[in-house]
Amino acid sequence: MTFDARSRSILLKSLFLATCVFLIYSFSIGAGFKTDDRYSIMMNPLIKDFGQTGEFFKQGYFGDRSYYRPFVYVTYAVEYHLFGENALFYHLDNILLHIANSLLIWALVSLLLPGRGGFWAGFLFAVHPIHWATVANIADRAILLCTFFSLASFYTFIRAFERHSRI
Repeated sequence: MTFDARSRSILLKSLFLATCVFLIYSFSIGAGFKTDDRYSIMMNPLIKDFGQTGEFFKQGYFGDRSYYRPFVYVTYAVEYHLFGENALFYHLDNILLHIANSLLIWALVSLLLPGRGGFWAGFLFAVHPIHWATVANIADRAILLCTFFSLASFYTFIRAFERHSRI
């Protein structure tokens, strides 16, 4: 498989960005579960039984209706069934979501402002220290997922609008 110069540049920049994010947040991989993680994962009977999936949509994140985040439960349930209570994989998934969000920022800024530093916007988003708590704390997965789906939706909308097609 051969790449033209533009594709090779995008690939190398993507790998550079992903490597930077991984190096910056790799400290969290060995951090284990913290306070909210214990409640939302280790002591959460819902994620341990796929038969309870319907309950994800009936209650909130902390067992009441105040913080409704059913898709976070879905991700925890899948991780629990694949990896058990091994916090490394939960942290790794948060890092991967942050990488995806950073790449989406790059794509969005490049789409909205061609030739105006889309990569650098994505890079700044990727390495900015304001994100450390969201990426390092498993229980903050809701923020990462919300960012991902918001950015992906916005990107898809703009691409459809550019093509004058219906979504």
